[in-house]
Amino acid sequence: MASGVKFDKRTLKHIKDLFKDNPKWISQAVNETVKGIRTDITGDKIGVRTELNVKKKQISDNITLTLATPKKLRGVVSTKNKPISAYDSSKPWSGGDTKPGLNYQGKRTSRPRAKNKDGKPMAGKAFKYSFQFKKTKSRETFAQAFPAKMPNGKVGIFIRTGPKVGGKGGQKLKKIYSSSIADVLSNDPVIKAILKAAEERMTKSIEKQMKRILQ
Repeated sequence: MASGVKFDKRTLKHIKDLFKDNPKWISQAVNETVKGIRTDITGDKIGVRTELNVKKKQISDNITLTLATPKKLRGVVSTKNKPISAYDSSKPWSGGDTKPGLNYQGKRTSRPRAKNKDGKPMAGKAFKYSFQFKKTKSRETFAQAFPAKMPNGKVGIFIRTGPKVGGKGGQKLKKIYSSSIADVLSNDPVIKAILKAAEERMTKSIEKQMKRILQ
């Protein structure tokens, strides 16, 4: 994602002349803009949280900044194209019937236990899970969801989707998660608002640095 600031040719020449011997000032302007973009992405007004029901830290953890230097006047804001799981790893699951940490305002409620071939309820407790993934959509409920730890040690909230492929026994599982930060930023209303704010911030920052040089 990048932002562009438009100036007329005379103003652009004036800026180049002013900053020619002061590259650190323009690198500071670029970095103020880059950090401001991160603030906007994680914010409530125009950022990811206007659509996706996640915490600010979960967004910022998926953002990487490359700051400008006087020798390299280029700043970059990049986001991971990795969906945020329904499981909240900041509240570790201790196994069994204990309640796992949940993202997306997740809720866990008891449900009737499934019955075996004899028509009797199966052993163990049964729960259903619901999540508010998008702020503008209804909650989604998963009647057969459960927490589990995979062989790689990763924990998630899963649903069974059918028989395991290519093996005996077991079932195929699907991890529950919502959109990635990159997916939300690909939406026109969100990215246009962020780029507009970035352009305005860049303009103000350059003007501030110009005043410092002219003092």
